Amino acid sequence: MADQQFKVFVGNLPYSFTEVELKEAFIKTGGFSEEDITEVIVLKEKSQDPSRPPRSRGIGFVGFVNADLMHQAIERVNAAEVEYTQRGETMRRPIFVNEARPFVPREERGNNMGE
Repeated sequence: MADQQFKVFVGNLPYSFTEVELKEAFIKTGGFSEEDITEVIVLKEKSQDPSRPPRSRGIGFVGFVNADLMHQAIERVNAAEVEYTQRGETMRRPIFVNEARPFVPREERGNNMGE
């Protein structure tokens, strides 16, 4: 992807969070506009039960149009609390934002197991 260098990794997301909610959190908390954000991804677990939708893994990525916006997102949104609903009760939890690193397949990572 062309904007790989302008992505942030977001951790500690509520498991109920969707891409729409994650985007809204960055717009509301960070003061970003829709045009500043190029993509939003919430990673999901593979569902063992086909009748249930896959659950969030609690992590995601948000892409920005340039490096300045990406760095602003890290400064403004890191450790900000997001609201979510769990069992009918409104809860808050901090999310953590860092610069995303490129994905390296497991086969290409160094194996420090004494081989």
